[in-house]
Amino acid sequence: MRASTRVTSVALLGIALVFGAASARTHPSNCVADCSHQYNASMRAESGLHVTNVQACGSNQVCKAAENTRHGQAVKSIQHGRDLCQDQCPGGPR
Repeated sequence: MRASTRVTSVALLGIALVFGAASARTHPSNCVADCSHQYNASMRAESGLHVTNVQACGSNQVCKAAENTRHGQAVKSIQHGRDLCQDQCPGGPR
């Protein structure tokens, strides 16, 4: 397993953990804002990881293609996490 694969797994696990805390919030606007802040932080982390992974690929186009696919899936996962977080806010789904 490549080092970047291990980092990715840890980063994705961290993203999953970030989005679980919305249910304890009581004010809907604060809850939605918190979800958005968590989403933005997760996207910044994923973007940084993506840049690092692409740079680690060097000139290997297969590696870059695989990283682009992984990044696209990670972004979708983060967006889904944001939606789930906001759905748990008081007042129901967005």
